[in-house]
Order: sequence, then structure tokens, then C-alpha cells
Amino acid sequence: MASLTKDINRKTKKPNGCRTLQFVDRHGTRKSVRLGKTSQRNAEAIKLRIEALNEAAVAETSLDNETATWVRKLVPKLHDKLERAGLVDGACGSRPTGSPLTLGELIDTYKSRPKWKALKSKTKRNKSLSLRYLTTHFGVDRSMETITVADAGDYYAALRLSKAEGGFELAIATANLASSEAATLAGFAIDAELLDRNPFKTLPRSSRKGDNTMIEASLSREVLDAMRGTQGRLLFALARWGGLRTPSEPTLLRWCDIDWERDRFLVTSPKTAAYEGHETRQVPIFPELAPLLAERFEDASEGDEYVLPILQGYSTSYASNMLRATLRGLGVEPWNRLWHSLRATCQTELEEVFPTHVVCAWLGNSVAVAHKHYLQVTEEHFAKALHRARQQAPAQHGMKGKTTSRR
Repeated sequence: MASLTKDINRKTKKPNGCRTLQFVDRHGTRKSVRLGKTSQRNAEAIKLRIEALNEAAVAETSLDNETATWVRKLVPKLHDKLERAGLVDGACGSRPTGSPLTLGELIDTYKSRPKWKALKSKTKRNKSLSLRYLTTHFGVDRSMETITVADAGDYYAALRLSKAEGGFELAIATANLASSEAATLAGFAIDAELLDRNPFKTLPRSSRKGDNTMIEASLSREVLDAMRGTQGRLLFALARWGGLRTPSEPTLLRWCDIDWERDRFLVTSPKTAAYEGHETRQVPIFPELAPLLAERFEDASEGDEYVLPILQGYSTSYASNMLRATLRGLGVEPWNRLWHSLRATCQTELEEVFPTHVVCAWLGNSVAVAHKHYLQVTEEHFAKALHRARQQAPAQHGMKGKTTSRR
């Protein structure tokens, strides 16, 4: 087993950001590999590889395919350190000294980490799509060292450029997500001491602030009435008046989660399941939801476990297609971020009545996230501002010509 330690500045006696790995080789000698300044996460990943290399050396066995691939893709700096420690040599299939790190090799290393494997399938799919834009533009064999800040700027321009002009023709939000992933990839390479700089760090990053649409009550009721069946109506209502992340959270809602006596229900959240204490949350059965839940209960088949069995076994696009079909039937143009806008509308309305921390507890997000991505300025806010201004106008008019004095 290898041990990971933080290096201490001799003057301040405090950690200086550098880390060192120590292990006992097959001859019983303690060896050290200085990793320099790197994150704890990246140091732990390298530690696992060094342990695999040392175990293979002690047992005199060949490397597993994943470790051998990692060794072949080592940059010269880290390769030389491992070679001096007796962990790699020419027989290990190590990376030739001076061989440039290509974009394709970096992405392979990026995806071989435990952290990538722990991502949810949808997250992997979205990130992989962003990386695909990167390889399509630069090519998998492009040396990372040759990508400049100017090249990165051209890449972002290509993301927004029309297809007719040779670009990808992406919306701003999608282009920002792609450039954000490129910056994250290069940041990982720096942490792993594979690169010295991040050419993508100045590109626009992903931000959906302002993308949501406020779905007014009249339109919401019109859409609700047009949704198909008790399941379709309840699905829409859970997003619009319950603030559920749709379709992931309604899909997992079971009848045993409904607490009829206390007028609340338990929401299981796949998005926040990785954070301790945030796997589930309690949500009130709001007045808008109560009749729809009761209607759905009466319509449910005996033995139904899930409240919305219509969602079981279907792709995540099924619910969106259902809502889009309803909007087409009404002659309504689909709004931005179809389900998220409903959730954001719900949070904005609830904030007018309840404290922010309470609303965030019900919707399962943080105050910072709510302020950045959910809360919106509504027409009612403008109306209240004008009403207040009209009330203050006569009082201000009466003050004209009067003077005040101090005693």
C-alpha cells in the first residue's frame, strides 16, 4: 500500500499544496514520488495506479490493461519520476520520453478515472457529447501543448457558427456547456501534471440564468386541462405546483410515499442522492396537487406501486414528448427549458409566500442555486412597483414648497 502525505513549508510550518506518495518496493526499500502541487482527488487517483504498479512488481506479474494503458499515456515528467522509483521501464510499455500528449489520449485518461465511472449515465452522455465537439474541431491526434488561447477562442466561435459556414450551430447555453467541459478537461490535465496551462479557462462557462420562462397561472391551467388522463395531469402539476425535477423525481414516486394524514409526500431525488442527507425530501401536498392526487388514486389499478406507472420503462424524453404534443394541440409554442421552467415558476411563486430556506428545502436545492438559476422577475413585480409609486406620488407632491427646520 502507498501512503499520501502533504508537504510542509519549512518556514510557515503549513501545507504548501504539494503532495508526496511513499511506498515500499519489492526490495523492502521505502521510495517516494513527489507529485508537486495537485488536488487531493488527483493525488488519490495516481496513488491507486502506483499501488497497482508496485503490486505487479512485487508479485512479478503483468499489469492489468487499464493500468498499462495509463502508463503508456504518461507525460514525460511523471513518467520520469515513476521510472526513477523503479515502477516503470521500457518493458511496461511506458510512454516514450518526449512523446506529446494528444487530445484523444487526454480524454481517454479523463474517462478512465473512478470519478468518471461514478457519474450518472445521463451526465456521462452529456459530457461525452461536449468532448465530441472538441475532438471534431481539433482532431483526436492534436497535441494539447499546441492548443493556444487563440485556438480556444476559435473553437468557441465554431460552436456558435452556423453549419452552413462550417460550425456546429449550437445555442448559447449548449455552447457554454461545451466550453465549460473543455476547461474542466484541461484543468484535470493540470492537476495530473500533464499540462502546464489551461487554454480554455477564459471561455464563457455554462450558465442557464435567465433561460427560464415564467408560466402564468392561466396558461398553466389551460395546459393542465389538456393533458391526457389522470397521470398526464398529475405529472404536469407535480412540476408546476410541486416543483419536482421532471421526469426523474415523478418517475420514482410511489403510493407508499404519500402521507395522506399529514398532507405531504416523500420525493426521492436521483440528482442529489450522492449527497448525504439529500437523498429524499418532504414536499407539502399543495392545494393544487390534492385533488389531482386523489383523482389519480381513484383511477389507479390494484397493485400499482408507482403513482405514475406510465413513466416506467420509457426514456426520459417520453414525458417531454407528451407535454410538447399537448402544447401543439393548444397551438402554444413550447417555452424554454420545458420542465425546468415549470419548476422555476413554482419556486418563484412560493418565494412570495414562504421564506427562501423553506422553499429550497421543499424543492431540494440551495439558496445560492435558487438565486442563480430559478428565481425570476414577474409581471406582478412590475405591477406592485408601479402601484407603490402611484401611492407615493401624492405624498411627494404635497411636500413641494415646504421647508423643514431643526430645533
